[in-house]
Amino acid sequence: MLTVRLRELEEAGLIERIVTPTIPVSVRYRTTQRGRELLRALQPLGQYAHRWEPETP
Repeated sequence: MLTVRLRELEEAGLIERIVTPTIPVSVRYRTTQRGRELLRALQPLGQYAHRWEPETP
């Protein structure tokens, strides 16, 4: 499931996959400029949701 989501994010241009040819192969992911801009755009929405979430007893 994780691989599927990572591939979707990669196809959307939000993350990039970095493969290092070692033994065993090392795979890392990092956000692209597009992904970082999306995160910045979503931060106010997350802050709003956190501010208005109901308190748990």
